Amino acid sequence: MDKKRVLIFPCGAVNALEIKDALKYNLHFEVFGATSISDHSEFRYKDENLIIRRLHIKDENFIEKFNEVIREYKIDFVYPTHDEISKYLIECQPQINATIICSPIETARIAEDKYLTWQSLKDSGIYPKVYKVDEIKEEDLPLFVKPRIGAGGKGSFVLDDLNNLNNKNLNQDKYLICEYLPGEEITVDCFTNYKRELVFCGARSRERIEQGITRRSRRVPLNDEILRIANILNDKLHFRGGWFFQLKKDKNNEFKLLEISIRAAGTSAFYRQLGINFPLLTLFDFMGYETNILFNDFDIILDRGVETLYKFNYEYDKLFIDFDDTLIVNGKVNTKALRLIYQCANDDKRIYLISRHEKDIYQSLKEYKIDKNLFEKIVVLNKTDKKSKYICSEKSIFIDNYYFDRKEVKDNLGIPVFDVNAIDCLIDESEF
Repeated sequence: MDKKRVLIFPCGAVNALEIKDALKYNLHFEVFGATSISDHSEFRYKDENLIIRRLHIKDENFIEKFNEVIREYKIDFVYPTHDEISKYLIECQPQINATIICSPIETARIAEDKYLTWQSLKDSGIYPKVYKVDEIKEEDLPLFVKPRIGAGGKGSFVLDDLNNLNNKNLNQDKYLICEYLPGEEITVDCFTNYKRELVFCGARSRERIEQGITRRSRRVPLNDEILRIANILNDKLHFRGGWFFQLKKDKNNEFKLLEISIRAAGTSAFYRQLGINFPLLTLFDFMGYETNILFNDFDIILDRGVETLYKFNYEYDKLFIDFDDTLIVNGKVNTKALRLIYQCANDDKRIYLISRHEKDIYQSLKEYKIDKNLFEKIVVLNKTDKKSKYICSEKSIFIDNYYFDRKEVKDNLGIPVFDVNAIDCLIDESEF
């Protein structure tokens, strides 16, 4: 079966990169990304799979330009990653020459606009109380004010003084004023198939949040209260594929709805580690397949730092690498160095092991379960040999933990040399 081509658009945000990670190893799909700006996607996609050009939905000729991309790259599915873009693309589905991976139009409109969300759910008992400006009394404070259109808490604030209410001059066409929810906040990841069956529902904590992104998360028990809310949402709205909603406890310790979203959640990677791959399930569902859940029921903790990736702008076809304290560190295989070796092997680069190892190097490789055939040549030097004598000066790089060997090679050959702690800049995250 030919691979189906999936375009992630836009492709640089956290949730967009999660979709790529969720699909990149699957044999049924080839993943492409489209972005209008220079962003992190440039470090995560191969050049031939990344489309950087102006694609703004508010441009008059957007559909024409978007269809040009679809034709040029033979795209089968478009996976939108932003609420407004999702809504726009599903509205324009008849004009777009690829299948938009999104819930139906009406659900997209309701999910994007918190006023419409409230209107759809105000009789369900799961939405916090909503106030009109002229109804607010001192005893109602504090209240929570959020933009009707938006995500990640951007533009939201706590209203704790009536004077501020007058100063803000709130336009209720743009804002929703709700009761303040002081308690625990969670996200609930869901998958609904084409039959509108809620196939999976999993809750997770939001223990550390930065710029609207969950930085630490762990499983929250799926109790009757959370499942009841999930079923109410699934019954009242028409979801398709992966979606999520956020809850927060009120002063009575009961969960109330913060927002719903039809886009992929960046932290849905949490449940992917437990067997629930939302983007993959969603694509298979749109292809008409019956989807099955294979869930690993155990506890994990997700924690995010700041990902740092590099592009090393030097063309090389030969890697020379040391053994002791470089490929083997503290008696263990340096898996980062081994990853680089296999990356070079995948790219048909030649790899040379060059060392002053005092034991039998072949026996040591065998003990560490490293195949000698990974290396074009294995060179064992004596204590006085200069490594530069055995290294080619053209299109080569050299990795060694020992400063004086790096300096000797650099001085004599002028090629790039790296300490063990600098291997990161050679790792190519766009490999898959």
